[in-house]
Amino acid sequence: MEQKTIMKPMKKEASKVVVKAAAKEIPQKVSSQSAASNAHKIVVVRIRTEITSSPEVRATFRMLNLDTKNHAVIIDSRPVYLGMLERIKTYITWGKLNPETEKALMKKKKENRKSFPLQPPLKGYGRKGIKLSFSKGGALGDRGEKINDLVMRMIR
Repeated sequence: MEQKTIMKPMKKEASKVVVKAAAKEIPQKVSSQSAASNAHKIVVVRIRTEITSSPEVRATFRMLNLDTKNHAVIIDSRPVYLGMLERIKTYITWGKLNPETEKALMKKKKENRKSFPLQPPLKGYGRKGIKLSFSKGGALGDRGEKINDLVMRMIR
């Protein structure tokens, strides 16, 4: 007669070892207040619609509360948010928010809304439209400090 080994107890023991090793590698969480104080604010403006986009892009828009075209949200510059911006960079523009623009946006915000409704910008988005990146003369992607000029032209 042959002896059969039972593998179930070994798997349970092995999984305990993996869990213990993974628990040792988890870094301590930084408090949310200290991380927020070091991060600057970013304003994100939705420029294009999501008609032909993938489900991941639509889900990212829902997570950022960017419901419709010409709406804006203010986020922190955490890596999680920056990854979201990279995913939807062909539909939005963003940049570092200054205090004057933030005050103007807060006046524009409606109650019970998480985003800021804006008008299409005076004098348009850019020389080459909304299908090219900002670095190529279009409107999409990271604008840096120049986002404040665009947002002020969209507030009426």
